[in-house]
Amino acid sequence: MQRRDRVLVVGILGAIALPALAVGPTPVGEADVTFSYMTDAGPRILNSSVDYSGQTVNDIIPLGGDPNIGYFNSANSFGRRNLIDGAVRENESLLTHALFKPPSHTTDLFPDIVDNGSVTLEVRNIHLTEPGFVQRDTVMLHKMWDADQVDILPNFYVNIHNYDGGPDAVRDFDDFFPMLFTDFPAPNYDMNALSGSSEIEIFGDGTDMLGFRITVPYDRFRNFEDVDQEVPAGLPAPFGFLEPFHFHVEFAVSNVPEPATAIMLLLGSTLVLSRRKRAPMA
Repeated sequence: MQRRDRVLVVGILGAIALPALAVGPTPVGEADVTFSYMTDAGPRILNSSVDYSGQTVNDIIPLGGDPNIGYFNSANSFGRRNLIDGAVRENESLLTHALFKPPSHTTDLFPDIVDNGSVTLEVRNIHLTEPGFVQRDTVMLHKMWDADQVDILPNFYVNIHNYDGGPDAVRDFDDFFPMLFTDFPAPNYDMNALSGSSEIEIFGDGTDMLGFRITVPYDRFRNFEDVDQEVPAGLPAPFGFLEPFHFHVEFAVSNVPEPATAIMLLLGSTLVLSRRKRAPMA
């Protein structure tokens, strides 16, 4: 199989995931999506209300009416964790929030973004069928490059998929090798990426109305194999490195908290009971 055909097969696997068993909290109705970044002319803000029926690129909508930024939400049918047996557990649902360039993949990801800028994706009012806890050790940012564009580079990337993890270590880490994670020729993952300048906040954890906000510096869209090579003219590289054409944020939601959260809740409950026992009777 030629490299181009092989990479195309890998690319398809990156975009279409196997269905997962959905027995955990699942989203119903639409969530409010806001995508924003700073331009020289001021902040650019796109808003849409989007349900979770997305499965493939055929379900893309122009976010905020902007044809340059395609988007969909998905529940249990799109996402990298679905490709690993057992990585989505029986009491969980996998929520995915995906952005795409137009089919040509030749436009800039974020037109007119300022140098050293960041992008922010915020999704609010995710209405679940039952109270849900975000499993923070499943939060992952996936980025994918166009194989044909990569082949044009003087030093093409071996891996057209990159992964950022956090804010905790990715659960089931060893199970992601070799289907998703690899160390050749360089690691295609960074499990400490979503901390510090890349931040994720969770809203309404443990309720039936969740939300999150993730802020990612533009430089995080540089392939981990990039060696400051000169990108040929005609490829989308506004700040000197080839852009991916797709990225998404995914995480699992469970009807029980992850172990670290459960311990904190237990300690909090114990502290409250202890205080009550010490409090004088009215």
